[in-house]
Amino acid sequence: MTTSNVELDAYGFQNINNYLGTFSKDTQPTTKPGDSYIYNDMNKGRIGRHWIAVYHNPSDDKKYTYDSYNRNLPGKDLGNGIPDQKYNQSNCGQRSITSLLMIQKYGVDSLDNV
Repeated sequence: MTTSNVELDAYGFQNINNYLGTFSKDTQPTTKPGDSYIYNDMNKGRIGRHWIAVYHNPSDDKKYTYDSYNRNLPGKDLGNGIPDQKYNQSNCGQRSITSLLMIQKYGVDSLDNV
């Protein structure tokens, strides 16, 4: 089941501290430590394909990226090095929002053991 930006934002704004919203690849926001957001891998005006979560860690002032396909993206990769999602699955939005919830509750290292 795919997840829209409206659904992700409705849940994110209500449940995740310092959640900035959803963005296209070319409109990602400037962040401060503690901020998080989700972006789509397509530029504005194009139909999106895949959601990716970003968290700006206050402990080391670095951005951490969660991509359920585990591709090499800008920022420190979160996860255990193994893709969590297959290319024929369409639940990347749910996985992205869940990664931010886990970071909020357990910290950035929590995704290394998933």
